[in-house]
Amino acid sequence: MTELMQAMDESAALEMLHEAGCTDGLPVVIPTPERVEALVLATGLDADLQLGTMGPVSYTHLTLPTTPYV
Repeated sequence: MTELMQAMDESAALEMLHEAGCTDGLPVVIPTPERVEALVLATGLDADLQLGTMGPVSYTHLTLPTTPYV
């Protein structure tokens, strides 16, 4: 998935993730921009730090802000 999903609220977002098969049934925390920003800040690392490459579908370069969305 390369696009951000849009939902009316957190409940709708959870439902969309389950319907899209993006979970394994375990609890999900929606990665809102505010939560991602807090996560990046808490690491003390540069937000542009490349963590690795995700593949084989798109070989996306992972950075701290993009990791919760993969």
